[in-house]
Amino acid sequence: MAKKLLAVDDDPGTLDFYQIVFEKAGFTVEVAADATSAIMLCVDFKPDIMLLDWEIPGGGGRMVFEKICGLLAKDIPVLFVTGCPEKVDAAIFTGTVAVLQKPVAIEKLVLQVNSLLK
Repeated sequence: MAKKLLAVDDDPGTLDFYQIVFEKAGFTVEVAADATSAIMLCVDFKPDIMLLDWEIPGGGGRMVFEKICGLLAKDIPVLFVTGCPEKVDAAIFTGTVAVLQKPVAIEKLVLQVNSLLK
């Protein structure tokens, strides 16, 4: 069964990029452009991993992260992919949370996702 990935970013081009890259890698992919959509999709789609931009409309990546941690019974690995990695609060990092700075090479992105899923 294919792993499920939820990509959250306010840039449509970035979402298209994620969808193409990860569908080619064998994932089932859903995308969201704002915090509210991300939370609703997370509950309905139940992804195995989430790519999350820090600065998104509707509350930001941190709010999405905190909501999904509270709503779901299991921890979902989260990869923050952001242009401002210094804004990501180091206090939220666990074994299932990582951060990459945009722009990121496809190989590095896929490698980090696979690493978080192990």
